[in-house]
Amino acid sequence: MGENVAQSFGSIVFTPPVKELQERYGSRRQYERRATKNASFEGLGREEREFIVERDSFYMATIGSTGWPYIYSIEGDRKDFLKS
Repeated sequence: MGENVAQSFGSIVFTPPVKELQERYGSRRQYERRATKNASFEGLGREEREFIVERDSFYMATIGSTGWPYIYSIEGDRKDFLKS
């Protein structure tokens, strides 16, 4: 996974409760250092776009208003059906 997406991931998943647990178990400083390195998301990089174009299927997950996940499985008939 390219730099942009990997670094932006922390800003999404490290919610206040997660940060509190990281602090408690001693890993917060390391994650914070990585998160502040480049916290902005500027879109998908070349590497991610190339990866997406080569797929012939993909999964997309969302969470409904009840808090339960819903996962879509989407299949195309050729590799380039999904555009980045």
